[in-house]
Order: sequence, then structure tokens, then C-alpha cells
Amino acid sequence: MRIFRIEEFKGKRVLEVRSKYIDGSVRPLIEKFASPEEYVGIDIELGKYVDIVLPAERLVLILDERVRRSIGGEIVDSKVEGRVTIEEGARVKDSVIRSPAIIGRNCLIKNSFIGPYTSVDEGSQIIDSNVEYCVILREAVIRDIDRLEESLIGRYAKIIKKEGRRRALRLNVGDYSEVYL
Repeated sequence: MRIFRIEEFKGKRVLEVRSKYIDGSVRPLIEKFASPEEYVGIDIELGKYVDIVLPAERLVLILDERVRRSIGGEIVDSKVEGRVTIEEGARVKDSVIRSPAIIGRNCLIKNSFIGPYTSVDEGSQIIDSNVEYCVILREAVIRDIDRLEESLIGRYAKIIKKEGRRRALRLNVGDYSEVYL
């Protein structure tokens, strides 16, 4: 878990996903002590501190309105097009990232295409894959996937294509999930 300093929010635009007050929103503290330029709370249902209600898979559409170009990570032999945010500690190598997109802190993007309307949360890895119109949550790993689109990938999830001739799928699918093959 990353610890934020209040100074990081002063005069900035803040977008809090999962903002409904269940396990405690930081919004009152940030608004009181940091004076952000704007603070928007998003969740899948109405509640305290929620400004925008929308299904999780539609979250990526918000990116188009909110993302500004900001490069804080390392880019090596890659192409970054348009309004893309790459946060501190992120590494992008031999890849293409197309606007609008956000790459979180300490992510690794290698030999991959990150298409528009994609958000990759901190600590995630996307290697040898094509991803677009997706929300990838914290510490997820996507490796050797030809094309992943319009998907929500949970925290610490792994999507890895294995070598070999085996045609069977092995899945762990949670409550209310949908799998289309």
C-alpha cells in the first residue's frame, strides 16, 4: 500500500474510483487540507461521496474527459500518442500507448500495445500483449495475450497464455462474473 502526502493533491484534479463511503473515503480530508482543483467520486451505485454512478466497464469512458498528458515514468524505444498519463516509477519498453490512457505507478509495460480508454493501476505488468478499452486493477499481470478488450481485470489477477498444445481452459470465476470465449 502506498502512503500519499497531502501536498500531492494540492491544485490537482482528483478522480476517486470506488468512492462510496463503505470502508472510508479520503475525500473529506483531501478537500479540507489539500484544496484540489477538482474532486470527482465514481462508483457503481449511488452513495455518500459519489458524484458519478456508472457500471465498472464504462469507467474507461471517463478517461477521455479527465486525462491530460503527463509523463513521470521511464519510456524506452516506445511511442506514446496523445493524452496519456504515465506515473512515477512506471516503465514502458518497446511498446505503443494510445490516448486516452493512464499507466499507474511502478507498472511495467513491455512489448505491448495499450489502446485507448485503458487504465492500468499501480504495480501491474503487461508483457507481450494487446490491451484496449480495459480497466486493469492493482498488481495484475497480463502476459502473451493477443487481444484483450472491454474488460475489467481485478486486483492481483493473472491472465497468462501458456505454451503448448493444450486447448483446455483453467478459470477461477467469482460471483456474478461473466466469461465470453
